[in-house]
Amino acid sequence: MNRFHVVARRAVCLTLFLFPGTLSMASDSLLVTNVRFRASGEHVTIAYDLMAHEETRSSSGTGLFGGTPSSAYKITLVLLRDQDSLFRYYPRAVTGDVGDGIAAGRDREIRWLVSREFPRGLEGDDFYFMVLAEPMMGSSTNARWLWIGIGTAVLGGTVAAILLSGGGNPPANQPTFPEPPGRP
Repeated sequence: MNRFHVVARRAVCLTLFLFPGTLSMASDSLLVTNVRFRASGEHVTIAYDLMAHEETRSSSGTGLFGGTPSSAYKITLVLLRDQDSLFRYYPRAVTGDVGDGIAAGRDREIRWLVSREFPRGLEGDDFYFMVLAEPMMGSSTNARWLWIGIGTAVLGGTVAAILLSGGGNPPANQPTFPEPPGRP
């Protein structure tokens, strides 16, 4: 079985908050903050804090990250790349606090089995994650109102490269393609 090497530079963690400001229900808006990850073996664990603004203003004592029974969000994980602004990958082999019905709270965790989707690993050292959160409002017409809290952790500008062991050389038992013929 292939071993994956993870290259991660730990430096200043920059978290960006992007909030589409044209929507007006500020009491329901949310933030995804403190996005961070750690890679070990064939897994990457992404952690984040999900906070709804209504919780910060609550006088009932739920606190900053307490959540309420009605706070449910759809969480989506996106893998992006610094060097390629068109690169956008939605990991599928994920478990944990991702998908529908996730409550607001601190230290939410998503676990991604990278080897299931990228058996040969990922080349490069400029990958980063974005966590998208959308409030779930049932079947009401308000379901079309969308707030996206984007927490983007950029560790030292570039992180989360998962490399296949062997330094990029193809395994000895796999054939390589010959060079194409030259032009006349």
